[in-house]
Amino acid sequence: MRKLLLAVGFIAAGLTATGAIAQTTPPPYPGGPTTTAPSPTSAFQDLGTKPVPSTFDISFCQFIGQTESTVDESQGDSQQAGINNCVTKSIELSFATGTALAAGGPLAATNFAQTAPQVRIRVNGRLYPTKPLGFTHTITVRGTGTNGAARTVTAIFRTVRAGSTTTRSGLARTGTFAVQYAPLGVGLVGLGYLLVLATRRRRTV
Repeated sequence: MRKLLLAVGFIAAGLTATGAIAQTTPPPYPGGPTTTAPSPTSAFQDLGTKPVPSTFDISFCQFIGQTESTVDESQGDSQQAGINNCVTKSIELSFATGTALAAGGPLAATNFAQTAPQVRIRVNGRLYPTKPLGFTHTITVRGTGTNGAARTVTAIFRTVRAGSTTTRSGLARTGTFAVQYAPLGVGLVGLGYLLVLATRRRRTV
């Protein structure tokens, strides 16, 4: 009888110990310890001014997988991130044909807000709505970042006339040179006049 009671006691003690161990051992996945989810990331690029006409590339990096984009709030193209975790947008800026001041006409100094030339913008070969010269363009790329969370990268740039101090026609170029060298011409004419006066005085003497 004593042996039986001892056996029952050992069994009860073993069950109690097993239960205690089970309570202190973390439960297996998915009910195990939780980890903090990665946070969304973002970046901003201010590219300053870009001349019209011109072509250039913009890189949007730290992406994995497929990305979506917008250009001046218009739906852009989808693009797969490359092995360098970047997507590249090729930008082409040109003046829309037939718009006022596209070639720098005589109206450049009057009523500019209403007659400003319209700029055509292409991104990766796709044409988007034209905007006036001086407009600040915004290109945004969204997708999954390299940390596994959502990522957004925005780039902005403002358009300016290429070579704004350089004229684009022979007539305007001639006018520019005339203004540039006018003081020299006046000086030479004055010097010639003084030489003529000096010569006349010698003859009269």
